[in-house]
Amino acid sequence: ALVVRSTAAEVLFEAADPAEFDAVVLVDAPEAVRLHRLVTMRGLPREDAERLIAAQLPSDTKRPRSQFVIDNDGDRAQLERRARDVARRDSLTALYNDRYFHKKLQQEIDRLALSGDADLTLLFLDCDHLKAVNDEHGHLAGSQILREVAFVLQRQRATTTSLPCRYGGDEFTILLRGLTTAA
Repeated sequence: ALVVRSTAAEVLFEAADPAEFDAVVLVDAPEAVRLHRLVTMRGLPREDAERLIAAQLPSDTKRPRSQFVIDNDGDRAQLERRARDVARRDSLTALYNDRYFHKKLQQEIDRLALSGDADLTLLFLDCDHLKAVNDEHGHLAGSQILREVAFVLQRQRATTTSLPCRYGGDEFTILLRGLTTAA
């Protein structure tokens, strides 16, 4: 990350390569809120804070480059809730990501060990030939297919007790609870 040094404080200004991160998140606040935070919370003189804000990219330039945008009007609890949700979600499909999947899977295994119930089903799905689609039609087409698969999995969630997740690449997982088998 590139750090811009000010006489009053260090400020993280811009990531060198957004591809190095799982998601690019923009926490966008009105100028008055940013000014208040810089002056009261970080102790910058008002003039330095105003210069720093003036040097920032305009919001309408940053938003399209961000995978997630959190509008923050100053409510820290809301910001923390939204940031936690962003950290759990896949930026392309909006399904839960693999880190959240592993956490929930362990919780379900622990629940089964304590309760003795055996009502957990785990499905792994792989989208065959997605590389061929990407090669022939481009990555935008492949991304659209992944979004469509996620939409179908999310729609099924409404009729079952399930947790669909994007595991990575073209792989998805589904945790199902309370599924019975026909004899």
